[in-house]
Amino acid sequence: MTAGWQNGRRAGGILIVVLWTLFLLAALAMATAAYVGGQMEEARRLGGRVLARQAARAGIEHGIAALLRETNAWESLQEDWANDPAAFKDVDGGSGMRWTAWYVYDCADGSVATNYGFTDEQGRVDVNYAREELLTTLLRITGGLSAGEAKTLAGTILQARVPAPAGGRDIVPGRGVWTVAGIENGPFRSVHELLWVRGMSREVFERVAPHITVHGATRININTAGPEILRVLASVRGGEGGGEWARKMLQSREQGGTFRTLSPAGIADTLGGKTVLTPDDLAVLGGILPFITVTSDRFRGYVTAGDGGGRGAVRITCVWDRRERRFLYWNED
Repeated sequence: MTAGWQNGRRAGGILIVVLWTLFLLAALAMATAAYVGGQMEEARRLGGRVLARQAARAGIEHGIAALLRETNAWESLQEDWANDPAAFKDVDGGSGMRWTAWYVYDCADGSVATNYGFTDEQGRVDVNYAREELLTTLLRITGGLSAGEAKTLAGTILQARVPAPAGGRDIVPGRGVWTVAGIENGPFRSVHELLWVRGMSREVFERVAPHITVHGATRININTAGPEILRVLASVRGGEGGGEWARKMLQSREQGGTFRTLSPAGIADTLGGKTVLTPDDLAVLGGILPFITVTSDRFRGYVTAGDGGGRGAVRITCVWDRRERRFLYWNED
């Protein structure tokens, strides 16, 4: 009986060991499955991002191709590269991915609309090129500063963007243009660098930021500039009375007009017979000719891509120089 009891005890011990072994194996299997499942999901996500990135890049290339096909002597938001939903909205990028190139713009009535395509970077004020009087007017009208405050801040911005003589972007002691020590003078590389300029508050910057760039040019395209920029331009030399000129420009554009020349006759022809350029309008136009153009070389693309179901979501923003055939800015997120 003692031998039987010992054999039973031994068998029970073996059973317990077997059960614990099975339990541990099951737990290991579950942990392995969870790990492998997580890795597979991560691989799926990363694979989706790769495919979405390729689709977004295809959208950028598509926009560049549209810009290269455009051969007339002016640029406007009425053209195919700037607004063609069939070519730029929800486009099949392959492997289940779709891309859209889009941007929003301000309308004359204060509303916001969406175009599908690329936008013109030269519709904004380039803080690296703008003259002091243009910067002053911009800070006053869009930034909400008084005339004196705007002039002071514009002067500080001009000082900050000029490198030291024969020193590249070396620091210029004693200028006091920066709020943070050690920042170098020289052309702005990002509009956000304005936040470090002495006298620039975040509130003013946020009001001004939608209207400025560091990738524009010396002149602003009146076919693509927003309502606020047209008001700024009209006020540079025409005073507050220049607002009527800006209103006429916007009204003509929103009715499909494109300014193909800066001559008074050419602008009058675009405005049509119902809109007359008054002597005041002509004075405004003559005063701002050094600041404006109807052509552009630099364009911004903003492309989003994904499958719409969470697999891959990529945004690419770039600025492309058509004349030099190169990217001035590129960001992926």
